[in-house]
Amino acid sequence: MPHRITGGLTRVPPVVRGLFFCLTPAVLALGGCLQQTYDNPAGVVTDRERGVRQRLDAASQIGPIAATAAPDATWKIFSNVVWSDRHPDALRTQLMDELLAADAAKFWSEADDRIVYVDSWPVMEHLFKLAVDRNQQAFTLTLVRSWARVSQRFTDDQRPERDAIAKLNPGVEVDAVLWNVFTAPGSSPGVTPAHRAAAWTILHRLQSDAALKQQLQQTTSDAPMVSDLRTAAAWLDVLPANREQLVWLMDLRSDAALWQAAAQRAAQFTPDQRRGLALRHLPLLAHASPAQLQQSTRDMQARLASRLRGAVVTQRRDLGGVDPRPAESFLELPQPLAWGDLLAIDMLLDQLARRDVRQAFFAQADADLDDTTTEAGGILTFTDGPVAYAADLASRDNQYVAPLSAIMAMHRNLAHYHFHAQQHDNAAFAGPGLGDLRFAETFGGACVVLTFLDAQRLDVDYYLAAGVIVDLGAITR
Repeated sequence: MPHRITGGLTRVPPVVRGLFFCLTPAVLALGGCLQQTYDNPAGVVTDRERGVRQRLDAASQIGPIAATAAPDATWKIFSNVVWSDRHPDALRTQLMDELLAADAAKFWSEADDRIVYVDSWPVMEHLFKLAVDRNQQAFTLTLVRSWARVSQRFTDDQRPERDAIAKLNPGVEVDAVLWNVFTAPGSSPGVTPAHRAAAWTILHRLQSDAALKQQLQQTTSDAPMVSDLRTAAAWLDVLPANREQLVWLMDLRSDAALWQAAAQRAAQFTPDQRRGLALRHLPLLAHASPAQLQQSTRDMQARLASRLRGAVVTQRRDLGGVDPRPAESFLELPQPLAWGDLLAIDMLLDQLARRDVRQAFFAQADADLDDTTTEAGGILTFTDGPVAYAADLASRDNQYVAPLSAIMAMHRNLAHYHFHAQQHDNAAFAGPGLGDLRFAETFGGACVVLTFLDAQRLDVDYYLAAGVIVDLGAITR
């Protein structure tokens, strides 16, 4: 984030500032406002309280970056403005041109690194046009990183990145360009795991699982990410959807014992048990009992229906206008859960039946009630119960930002959890919110939220991607 530079800045009274020294019709007749000069133009450029025109004038006063007394310092100032959405688009695009003119190689490298932080479409489209006009074919990799992000404005077939990739790679289908980025040899210059993960994320959105599995079987790429995906598809029918899930896969593959145990057990599954198998299920396979593994989907559904028959569902009052509201009763789910998720619920209920687990949850919920800077959360392990992880950012009492350590621990354990414990009477917020569901969608994990119904009861909800919520009832203190 850029720092505001205010040292030596001469403050101009607002009335005078608004006039821009355009004081008489004679001045206007000469071609408009005279450009104001500043004692500290760099400070004006970064001052977000200044008007756009003033900041543009200050940038023009600085002149070419290479000609300044401290070109590296000037580059840093301009760069911080260009890559931050906190500044006006018109200023950012002008300074972008200044950076490109000063050092093209440095600019394109910086663009590849920082494009994922830019959300302004006018700024991105200006950048894309610069790349196309200069036939900067290597910028294809940057376009792939940008396109991998989800857009609320454009569908994938309308993405500006897609159009720019097509222009920079004439005669090659865009899907083929993406596949070439993903499967580039491990020693390919410039192609990083971030580029491969981005290419795979887009391909997963554009193509069917069947088509992707066929291509994975045919590729001979030696890149570790490609190899791990090829193995996951062949052994388990598992295809991660995005960068976060690719990290999960590669982490599991690095644990040879866990991977082998999961793969060996999955190899004995019926087609019904394999349906919907996902990364979140693999650690469960290594810890499930033989009796659980022998349960068919129908048997597991009947078992859970019996275990949850008396569970009282506490419906969240507001889910951000989602309509129709998802059913939360296990007995009323519109679509049957995959066998792996039935196993997860069965194992969760086993955990909740443990006195030490319930005591740990209430102790953490009580601490969360007292802490108004953040929600609390952690990872529900197979052997040690709920293990708390301090939030990565503590600034809001209704948000839990899981640290990287918790995300990595989620890869090999039962579930991610957090609390809604702002008050004891919190039933209106029982269950996951939209942000919680987005977390589950992104990471593909098994998630649990515990909400105070009163001082003696915590409601427990299990939730997944695509808005699947199963209320497991309440545990008592």
